[in-house]
Amino acid sequence: MRNRESAALSRKRRRDHALHLEERISTLESQLADAEDECAREGKWLDMLSNWELWSGRKRRHLIMRARKGIPDSVRAMAWARFLRVAELRAAKPTLFADCLAAAPVSKNVRAIELDIGRTFPREPLFYERGGIGQQSLLRVLRAYAACDDEVGYCQGMAFLAGVLLSFCPEEDAFLMLFQLMKSEPYMLRRLFLPGLRAVATQCRIIEGLLRDNAPRFAAHLEAQHVMPEMWATSWLMTAFSTSVPFAVTARVWDCLVAEGYKPVVRVAVAVMLRASPHVAKLELEGILMTMRELHDATFEPSVSDAAHAAAEAAALAEAAASQGGRGEDASGAEGPGASTPPRGSAAAASARPATASVLAPAARRADDWRLDVWDPDGLMRHAFSLRISRKRLSQLAANASVGSAAPDLPG
Repeated sequence: MRNRESAALSRKRRRDHALHLEERISTLESQLADAEDECAREGKWLDMLSNWELWSGRKRRHLIMRARKGIPDSVRAMAWARFLRVAELRAAKPTLFADCLAAAPVSKNVRAIELDIGRTFPREPLFYERGGIGQQSLLRVLRAYAACDDEVGYCQGMAFLAGVLLSFCPEEDAFLMLFQLMKSEPYMLRRLFLPGLRAVATQCRIIEGLLRDNAPRFAAHLEAQHVMPEMWATSWLMTAFSTSVPFAVTARVWDCLVAEGYKPVVRVAVAVMLRASPHVAKLELEGILMTMRELHDATFEPSVSDAAHAAAEAAALAEAAASQGGRGEDASGAEGPGASTPPRGSAAAASARPATASVLAPAARRADDWRLDVWDPDGLMRHAFSLRISRKRLSQLAANASVGSAAPDLPG
């Protein structure tokens, strides 16, 4: 009797172990397919970058469609530089960065920048060291911009824009990209930071109108609860989704921002709320605000290191293997949810990702599946660009938001 039970238990362990191996093989095959797809996408982007005049001219629409699908990490810095016409700016003003650094910004701007440096991506290795290389670069980029734009100077939110750029690019390139984003068409992000922040308020009214167009009952519920976009969208609008979101979303939004201008940021803000609507539609004011706080929650930033995430998953796999009689595969080589992303455009950037880069830890992932659904990069971007939003409608909403006063200039 005991021998039969032992044999049955042994067969069960072998079946469980075989199932575990099949799941692991399936995961590795999926990762291999993803890597092959990434290599193919890199090849396409390298071809486009080497034939930029053709793709940015006659094939521009196709180029934008590819940007909406995401630019591979390995060529993102090069692609952003092309979209932002950095080479042209450097050729026209070769000493721009040095000249702006040499100029003395207004002292109040310097104080504001110094206060914000430590609050910009505080968990990001590039920026968390007080007085470290990352913080010094961020300080110089922001001081240089404040010195060349007296009207805007420095405003909260600009540090995150510069921080994203520094995560991909050397210091001077990051400044030139920020300069182009702030001062050139079709971006003109400086308009968001002008005194009074009227452009931000206008974008919030546009978001209200687009919610009414795409989900009238849901929009009516938000209005009945006095929930305005200023309560949940302002930081995303002013930082182009650089704060409190998974980095995969930040990167995808910025790919579209540099390729098309500011309008994709508004599209994504509307899509985020629509994707969160099943968790918001039946709540009253307090519950809605709590839910939106959860959506902004720093859980999407790593509270522990990537290595700790990987170790946690390895320990879980080892425990599962032990429960199967010690026959489980060694899990130390598993690539968990906290595994490092591929290198980006520069060597410095490859070792330092923005704080929002990591995904939720396994336990949080089970508890907060709805947030992961909202922030799924592919699903979110498809949703954003499936919204039917015409230029005429955007102009009408902007005009309506400005009734009784001069319409503010909006970002591109």
